[in-house]
Amino acid sequence: MSEKKERVVIVDNHPLLRERLSELINHELDMEVCGEECRKLIAPTLAEEGCINYDLYRSTEDRGTFMFYENWASRPHWERHMESPHETKGI
Repeated sequence: MSEKKERVVIVDNHPLLRERLSELINHELDMEVCGEECRKLIAPTLAEEGCINYDLYRSTEDRGTFMFYENWASRPHWERHMESPHETKGI
């Protein structure tokens, strides 16, 4: 049985730094990067018509749990969002 890995979220506005840190951390046997894929959804979603807010939160009780809190101008806007390429490809 493998040991549980320490999960790390990288928060920085420099893509190259995030990429290099991810590579270094993922090479460690007891660590892994999580949350980076979630961050990739934010910019394209905020650019969608009808998006009022799209906020990413991380649980304080379970550090591996993330939640998006989002508001849309109407249900049709939200439905279009749910069919968008960045949403349907999954993370």
